[in-house]
Amino acid sequence: MATSQNNLAHVYSQNGKLTEAEALAREALATRRRLFGNESLEVADSLRNLAVILGDKRQWAEAEAMGREVLEMKQQEAEDLERKSLAMRQKLLSQEHPDVANSLYLVGDRMRQRGKLKESYPVLNAALSLQRKVLGEDHPATLYTLKSLGLMYEVEKEWSQAETVFRQVLAAWRKRAGNDDPETLYAQRDLADVLEGQGKWAEAETLHGEALVSWRKREGNGGSETSYTLHKLGVALGAQEKWSQAESVYREEWALRRKQAGNDDPETLYALRNIGITLEFEGKWAEAETVHQEALASWRKRAGNDDPQTLYTLDRVGWTLQAQSRWLEAETAYREALTSRRKQATNDSPELLSECEQLCVVLGAQRKYHDMEQLLDEVLTPELLKQPSCCPLVARRLDVMGRQGKWREAADAAATLNKYQPDEYYWLYNMSALSAATHDRPAYEQVCKRIPASFSETTNSYVAWRLAEGCLLLPNSGADRRLVEQLATKAATLGSGDVGIGYFQACKALSEYREGGFAQAVEWAEQGRTNSEAFARAEASAVLAMAQWRLGLQDAARATLNQGNKLASEISSTGAVDLGDGWLDWLIARILLDEATDLVGTR
Repeated sequence: MATSQNNLAHVYSQNGKLTEAEALAREALATRRRLFGNESLEVADSLRNLAVILGDKRQWAEAEAMGREVLEMKQQEAEDLERKSLAMRQKLLSQEHPDVANSLYLVGDRMRQRGKLKESYPVLNAALSLQRKVLGEDHPATLYTLKSLGLMYEVEKEWSQAETVFRQVLAAWRKRAGNDDPETLYAQRDLADVLEGQGKWAEAETLHGEALVSWRKREGNGGSETSYTLHKLGVALGAQEKWSQAESVYREEWALRRKQAGNDDPETLYALRNIGITLEFEGKWAEAETVHQEALASWRKRAGNDDPQTLYTLDRVGWTLQAQSRWLEAETAYREALTSRRKQATNDSPELLSECEQLCVVLGAQRKYHDMEQLLDEVLTPELLKQPSCCPLVARRLDVMGRQGKWREAADAAATLNKYQPDEYYWLYNMSALSAATHDRPAYEQVCKRIPASFSETTNSYVAWRLAEGCLLLPNSGADRRLVEQLATKAATLGSGDVGIGYFQACKALSEYREGGFAQAVEWAEQGRTNSEAFARAEASAVLAMAQWRLGLQDAARATLNQGNKLASEISSTGAVDLGDGWLDWLIARILLDEATDLVGTR
C-alpha cells in the first residue's frame, strides 16, 4: 500500500500536481511508520521521497504561485526530513553503505539550493569521498554530487574550480553514456555556463553548438531543450558581437517556440525580444521597432498595460524611435511608460528614475526645455535629493540649465553632483566654470584648491585639460601653480594627435599667460586658433588678445578680440537662450573673452 502511494506520488510530482503528490507521500510515510516503526529503512525512504517533493522549489512556484515565505517553509521542511532520513540510515546501515552516501548528497545539495554554501561544502565533500570509494569515480551518484559541488563553486564565482569540476563531470558522462546522452548534454551546458562567467565566449559557443546538434538528433528539431540551447547559443554569439549569426539563431528559436507554445507565450516573446535587441546592435532600427511593436501588442494582450514586461517592451519601442530621431513618438512612448510606473512605484524607484531620464533625453532633443524643467522639478523632491540615486537626473538638470544660461541653477546642480561623486573630475570642472560665471570668488577658489592634488597623476589628456583650465579661468585662483602648469603641459603633449588639441593648446597658452610668459602664450594661442572647433578658437583668441596687449601690440589685440567675439557671441538680453550641447565650452570662451575685453577696453 505505502509503496503504491509513493509511486503514485512520484507520478503526480512529475506531472506538476504537487499538492496531490505531497498528500500521498505523507500518507505513505504515516503508513510505514505504523508498519515498521519510526526508525526503519522504509521510513527513511519515505522521508526522502517527501523531501524531494517539498524541495522542488521551481515546480512549487510555478504550479501553486506560492509566496516566498511559504516556499522557504517547504524547503526547510525538506531539509529537515532529509536530515532525519540521513540520521536513520547512519544508525541502521554501515557507514560506507551507498544509501548513507546518497543521503549525505541529498542533505548537502538541499543546503546548497537554499544558499547555505559553507554548511553544504563539507557534507557534499563527505558524500563525494564515500561515493568514490564505494561506487567509483564514474558512477552516476558520484557525478551528481560532483555536479552539486561545481554548482556551489559557480554561485561563489570560483570559476576556475567550477570549470575543473564540470570538465571532470563532462568527461565521465561522455565515457559512460556517449556524446548524445541527456546527462552528457546537461554537463556540457554546465561547463559552458562557467566558461561564460569567465568571458570565454568562443569556447562556450562551441559547446552550445555541439549540444544543439545532439539535441536536434534526440528531439527531432522540435523539443524544449533544442529551443533553450538555441537561446544559449544566441547569447554566446551576441557576447562576441556576431550579430548577424545571433539574429539567425534567435529567429530559429522564436519560430520553434511559436510552434511549441504559441505566439503569446512568455518564452516566445522573450525570443522575439532578443531578435529586436540584436537588430538594434546591427543598426537595423526600423526592423527592431517593428519587432518590439509586435511583442508589445502581445504583452498588452497577455498581461495588461501596466505589467513590467509590457513596460520594458514599451521602453524598447521608445529606444528604437529615439534612435531614428522620431522624437515626438519616442516622447509619447516614454510618457505612457512613466504614467504606468507612477501607479506602482515610489518616486525613487530605479525604474521610474530611468524612465524620467529617457524622457529628458527626448525632450532635450526637441528643445522642450520648459517641459524638461517641469518634469525634473516634479521628480527631484527634497527627499530624493538626499539620495545618491538622484545624480543622473541632477546631471540632466545641470545640462538643461546650462543650455539656457541659467548659471546659478546650474551651479547648484553641479554642487549636488560633486557632493555625491567627489571623485568625478567633470563636476569639479563645471563647478569652477559656473562659480566664475556667477562671480562667486570664494566658491571658485575653494574648488581650485581641491583640483590639482586629486588628479595630478592623470594620464588622460582631457582630464588634465579640464582641470588645468578650471584653475586658470580667473587670475590667482589659489591652486598649486606648479601642478596646474604640469596638467596644462600634460594635456598639450599627451593630446598632440587628438581632435581636442585646439582646446589643449588654448589651455597651455592660458597657463603661460597666467605665469607671465606672454610670448610663449602667443605661440600656443596661435596654434590653438588653427583648430576647426569654433569655441577652441574663441578661447585661443581671448588668450592671444590678452598676450598681445601685454606685449604692446594693441591694434593686433583689438583685431584678435573682435574675431574671438564673433566665434562665441554674447547671449542676447531678450528672447529665449539656447546654447546647445556645447554650452560649457561657450561659457569658458566667454569668461576669457570678457576678461580680454576688460583688459583691452573695447566691446
